Amino acid sequence: MRNKKLIILFSVLLGITLLVVFNSVLFSVQHVNAYCYNQEQSVYQEQVLKAHKIKRGKSIFLVNKKKVIDNVHSAVPQVRVVNVEKKFPNRIWINYVEETEYLQVSQGTKTYYLGKDLRVMRIADGAAGGDAIHLACESDLSALEVGSRLSFQTPNGAGEDIVRDIFNGFSLLGYDDTTVDLLYSIDVTGRSVFITLSNKTATGKTAGMVWEVLSPDNMADKLRLAVSAYMALTDEQKKRGKMYITADKATYSGVSGGVTGTDARQAFLRARQMLLDFSRDTLYNKTV
Repeated sequence: MRNKKLIILFSVLLGITLLVVFNSVLFSVQHVNAYCYNQEQSVYQEQVLKAHKIKRGKSIFLVNKKKVIDNVHSAVPQVRVVNVEKKFPNRIWINYVEETEYLQVSQGTKTYYLGKDLRVMRIADGAAGGDAIHLACESDLSALEVGSRLSFQTPNGAGEDIVRDIFNGFSLLGYDDTTVDLLYSIDVTGRSVFITLSNKTATGKTAGMVWEVLSPDNMADKLRLAVSAYMALTDEQKKRGKMYITADKATYSGVSGGVTGTDARQAFLRARQMLLDFSRDTLYNKTV
């Protein structure tokens, strides 16, 4: 009984101590800072600082990081918050990157430009234009506004997640910063997913080779297979034709026998060696 009373007393004292600490002036938020990782002079810094809705004087322990991120994303769709840091005792850092317009989708007289998380970054009157990837999907876009997120259904059941899976797959392959340049369009209106690569021209980019992914599952593995097979083609072949991609095979129409999974493995090894040679030559040139 004595031990039970001591435990209760200790619990009460601990609760009072924590209450005092949580409400202490020492641990109340006094400073909120914003830092952009990919721009030295970010034009959105002031907007981020106005959007977070963290009240000065609030206990730093009670700041909800997810709410801060949601508030910033809703008000400033041109940025993506990487993390929210609590610097004790009383400072908050909101670290973010400025987003690229990855996608463009049109309906009627309007074109919607989206980040790769499918948030609407801006809405323009007129036909699609610029380098953003053309997205074809079955969705009513009329309710979209800046800051909202595009959602849609697909015949294969994957929905909008398939677009995120494509971006994640290319990111894992090292194309995170160049996906916009690499792709011309993504079509998710059918059971297969059609990814059209881009050909660079003096005036911009045009549609090039088409990849048909026959099912949307394990997209990262299928893209790895497709890239490996693609690297085995000649420069001329890379500009045209079609690649059919299944779970274990990437076949280019126009190449006798296609490019099988085994061929793709060899292509991957050759491609990796090319990248190693390029990195070594680049390092050598920088040090000479």
